[in-house]
Amino acid sequence: MSGDREFLRATTDWLEAGSDRTPSNAVDAVLLAVRTTRQDRVLPNPWRYIDMNAFAKALVVATAVVAVALAWINFGPSGNGVGGGPTPTPIATPTPTPAPTPLATPGLGSRFSSTAFAVPVSFSLAGGWTVNHDLSGDIDLGRDGQGAGGGVFDDFTGGRQDAGIMDIGSTTVAGKTPSDPRMPWPKDLYAWLQSRPEFKPQPPKAITVGGRPATQIDADVTVPDGTRIELVCPSCWLLDHNDRWRFVEVKNSDGSGVVWITNGIAAPGFDAFAQALDQLLGTFEFR
Repeated sequence: MSGDREFLRATTDWLEAGSDRTPSNAVDAVLLAVRTTRQDRVLPNPWRYIDMNAFAKALVVATAVVAVALAWINFGPSGNGVGGGPTPTPIATPTPTPAPTPLATPGLGSRFSSTAFAVPVSFSLAGGWTVNHDLSGDIDLGRDGQGAGGGVFDDFTGGRQDAGIMDIGSTTVAGKTPSDPRMPWPKDLYAWLQSRPEFKPQPPKAITVGGRPATQIDADVTVPDGTRIELVCPSCWLLDHNDRWRFVEVKNSDGSGVVWITNGIAAPGFDAFAQALDQLLGTFEFR
């Protein structure tokens, strides 16, 4: 049995020395198994030069060590020692969600669709137009640095062209005298302009706006200094200086509809304003 003892002592010494891959708790378990394994005696056999009992024990010990080591390598936590643990599975980096494209805001060159106006409409703001406000009764627009330049233009408009789109049902006009109450939008625009002493209207011109028949009237205004009449509201277009106005009216058979107004210095300076309004009306759509 001295061979058994020498083999077991060598195995024990090797296990106690530790392994760079086998954890200490696994080694201790194997050592305990080796020290407590019962050594059955066998009859000597002259033809057997290797003690089979010792060989079987060694095989059991080696198998146990290998099994524990393999289990630790495959399933144990990775360490900083030689050999290390299994390569961790890389975690996929989440693909960032693209930021939503912001909605277009009313501005230069964009297409504007009203969200408040009584009549659903849309139009292009190309040519320098911007929307100042969008209300149920009217849409107010402006165009900076356009049209005729310098002189009277700057005195009357500050270098800016104004335009308004009004719902006829929400629009009122001034009475014949300052003391008269305001009146609904006139049934006959041309006749009303002729009745006003401030206006000298040109004959009506038939045009088309947004696929619908429309009436265009230009009228020159002459007023004494100090005049201030809120002629057309809710935008409250004022009669307060000499200039030219353009009215574009789209009216339904029941009297409802819309009207555009712009004004500026008299021709030929007004031509640039008229062309800008024509460009705007050319993109107009009833939705």
